[in-house]
Amino acid sequence: MRWVTYAADAGDRVGVIGEDRIHPVAPDVGLVELIGRGAEELRAIGETALASTARTVPLTGTRLRAPIPRPPSVRDCLCFLDHIRSCRQVTGRPRTLDDAWYEIPAFYFACPATIVGPYDEVAVPPGSAWFDFELEIAAVIGPGGRDLTPEQAEEHIIGYTVYNDWSARDLQLRESPLAIGQAKGKDGATTLGPYLVTPDELEPHRRDGRLALRVEAAVNGRTIGSGRTDAMDWSFGEVVSYASRGVDLLPGDVFGSGTVPGCCLIEHLSIADPAAFPGWLRDGDVVELTVEGLGRTRQTVRASGAPYPLARRRNPDGKPRRPRVNRAPAKLPYTRGLHEVGTDVWAWLLPDGGYGWSNAGLVAGEGASLLVDTLFDLPLTAEMLDAVRPITDRHRRAHDRPRPRPGHRPRRDPRGARLPRPRGRAGGRRPLPRPVLLRGDRGGGPGRVRHLAGLRADRGQRPPPLPRARPRHTRTGPADAHGHDGRKGTLVKLPETAHTSRPWRVHELTSDFSIEDVWSFRTPGAGPGDFPAMLAAMRTAGGLAGQTGPSRFLFALRWKLGALFGWDTPSAGVGARVASLRDRLPADLRDAPRGPDSESMPLKAVYELDTEAARELANKTVHTVMHLGWVRGADGDHELRMAVLVKPNGWFGRLYMAAIAPFRYLVVYPALTRQWERAWRERDRDQDRPGHG
Repeated sequence: MRWVTYAADAGDRVGVIGEDRIHPVAPDVGLVELIGRGAEELRAIGETALASTARTVPLTGTRLRAPIPRPPSVRDCLCFLDHIRSCRQVTGRPRTLDDAWYEIPAFYFACPATIVGPYDEVAVPPGSAWFDFELEIAAVIGPGGRDLTPEQAEEHIIGYTVYNDWSARDLQLRESPLAIGQAKGKDGATTLGPYLVTPDELEPHRRDGRLALRVEAAVNGRTIGSGRTDAMDWSFGEVVSYASRGVDLLPGDVFGSGTVPGCCLIEHLSIADPAAFPGWLRDGDVVELTVEGLGRTRQTVRASGAPYPLARRRNPDGKPRRPRVNRAPAKLPYTRGLHEVGTDVWAWLLPDGGYGWSNAGLVAGEGASLLVDTLFDLPLTAEMLDAVRPITDRHRRAHDRPRPRPGHRPRRDPRGARLPRPRGRAGGRRPLPRPVLLRGDRGGGPGRVRHLAGLRADRGQRPPPLPRARPRHTRTGPADAHGHDGRKGTLVKLPETAHTSRPWRVHELTSDFSIEDVWSFRTPGAGPGDFPAMLAAMRTAGGLAGQTGPSRFLFALRWKLGALFGWDTPSAGVGARVASLRDRLPADLRDAPRGPDSESMPLKAVYELDTEAARELANKTVHTVMHLGWVRGADGDHELRMAVLVKPNGWFGRLYMAAIAPFRYLVVYPALTRQWERAWRERDRDQDRPGHG
């Protein structure tokens, strides 16, 4: 059954959904009271309401509240450890977790007073500019209990609902040094709804005792992340059991699952690929969370006022701060937008871009143009560029006009018309450069600003090149926008975030795998629809036969060792020692094209889509997944990215992966890079050969 709390003329009412209508129960009875009576009585009450001839309410057009508008308590758990790993990675810490994460099902208390309904507007917490959402599901306790086993805890769960843990990331960051748990970064709002769904209705979605619900998060219609709930490392039964130790759980207590990996904004923040970050939530953004079997929430974000300031306490152990005083009178209002602060000097201001410090500015004058910008919110950057473009374009046009030398008489044709002055080095000054986004890369991560001054474009002086955040290389040298140095076959190793920050479908299948490598391959001139062409070119590249002699020798040696020690026997492969990833595919991927198996390698196809494909290999040492993705590069061309994900078979598998790493980096991957990039360059010629038409 699906239960709702909805707004009626006489106050909130409770009802059960029958087709597309709400069948109300007796007035003045809340859902917390009903679920406290247990699953059997709740079912009986629902069946009575569905059979009643009393007036029903159409579901469409009715304002739904949170199913439990004011829970006795709200605990948000951290059941998906991949979300924790990704958040650590974003903040510059290693993805490795301490042992405590594997010993204790962690949770913190959220604020029951700020529960909102599934379609209510949500205000940004005062003082926050880095507002985020988190897609979770929640379990709701029916009859209370204490000191429960995990099995008993599952029986005490009366239903499930969608849970959105709204998060102010900048406030979280400010409060994190306190190390006493979540505070203002988390208690702005928590969404529950639209329904409370009883466990029996979700039984078809259970896999190995866990709910396997497909989820998707979108902002303004753009998908941010997706996944499945059976990737939880800790089950609801385990976290409820842990919370009940020495504590009475009450009817209506809410337990959030923690964020499904990839279904929030912060996990998509990558220094290696800042353009991929969709930006923090702002006034007017619409956030939609969809969970299979539980429904959809749709909420609009609204701005809020500034917080009431609190005076800072004196730190007796700290060094005194130098006072920040600006005694100059203000000549313009400190408001958002473009302001002229002097003759041909303009500033685009953002009074509060986070902590009240972030802003952006432009100085445009005779023969020079300088733009300084913070990085954390790319939509704001686009807004600023749009605002300053008329100014820079105007200076460019003025600067391009020829200027006669003193005493020079303009040339005229026989009819007296003025002739244009020849262009070239003597044809006037160099045009004013267009504004360029200068990335803050001097330590401290995103949000830092590099300030430049004194640059003159009219004296032939070029500003010094700015270092940019780019992937690490296995070779050094000047790099282009992709991170390549212009030589054929240059191997480019990317950080893990280049894979984890993308909404790839493979994330739904590989939560128990670790990332071994992420690589980039150049495909000049490629467009968004050329991934199938790239795969076709790779298949015609010759496989192992088309690689270098050292690479072929290493593979031949590997197969000899495998045959000698029995590493590659059929009993050690996919479908024998390990189950195929195809067994984990959701329904839509199961029906999607699988793609062909590799002819030259024991790689089995898992799926093949328009922008990504996955293949797997297993033996006695490791279960490996090769993921290929199609990504837009920094210069607008698309490029191929390969991620290698592994699950070693015990200590021997880990030792094996460590032993072959130097050979992969020095021989195998460089040869593969040259082969695949050559295949892309020669694809048109290959198609013209006999048998390729």
